[in-house]
Amino acid sequence: MGTIEKILNILKMKNEPKSYSVKFYAEMKLDDGRILATEDEQFMIGSKVFAVGDDGEASALEAGSYTMENGNKMTIGDKSEILDLGEEKEAEDVEASEEELSEEVAEESKEEEEKTEMSSEVMGELMTQVEELKGKIVELSGEPATEGISYNPEGTHFNSTIDLKKLSTKERAAYYINNK
Repeated sequence: MGTIEKILNILKMKNEPKSYSVKFYAEMKLDDGRILATEDEQFMIGSKVFAVGDDGEASALEAGSYTMENGNKMTIGDKSEILDLGEEKEAEDVEASEEELSEEVAEESKEEEEKTEMSSEVMGELMTQVEELKGKIVELSGEPATEGISYNPEGTHFNSTIDLKKLSTKERAAYYINNK
């Protein structure tokens, strides 16, 4: 590829819309059917938001105000980050949801503790098994190898009492043919 072609390719890349290859952890649907995703575990103020196209390609969401499928509003800044997550609910509903949220957070933290305890138990078991295997490897490496094997691809055993040096060429050929 010539220098001019390389420059043209670079210029073409600058004019193409930017797409990103990222792993998304949270998704939501807008009221117009578009799918939004973020790299964060949940949508929160400051999260960078991407619009996921039908082809699976993600592009940064343009600045503006968007309505989610559940009716909540979201404001996106110039850098595709969430500036505001507003809700269209009564003040009583907000208080009730805050209480539910605090209860959910308490339950989630309890579950996380249980998961941590279980994973540390599993890790302990795995480490014990690894140590046992290491011990067996060291033990086996100290032992001598088994007796050598004799390889005979034809699976025949020659009569070792016959001295082949004393036979003529014709007799040796006949011996090999008959004892195969």
